[in-house]
Amino acid sequence: MSDYERRFKAAMAELEALKVWPSSSNPPYVRLLRYAGFSPLPPHYSSFWKVCLTQAGFFGIIWGVWMWFTQWSGEDLSSAEVLLTTLSAGFFFGLFMASYYAYGKRRYSLNRWEDF
Repeated sequence: MSDYERRFKAAMAELEALKVWPSSSNPPYVRLLRYAGFSPLPPHYSSFWKVCLTQAGFFGIIWGVWMWFTQWSGEDLSSAEVLLTTLSAGFFFGLFMASYYAYGKRRYSLNRWEDF
């Protein structure tokens, strides 16, 4: 077992013992990145800006594509408007989620990733 896997399992055990929802402790983007062969940190153990940018990227892409096919394709919007709206929505979602995870990190007094 790699060092990352050992730490990840210890982090998941800590979050489970604190009754943190599995969808919060191991969200879909973390599972997707792990499945693709990457080694992402659980969001409770990542830095604020890393969580913000990661969440913004995943949400922005999915939301922007969804909005294009359901709402914007029939409207007279420029590419700049679509891009700016998508980036803004992604950034604010990422900021909100990073704040949520930072609050959870303080609330539960979680260990640092390096301490596992």
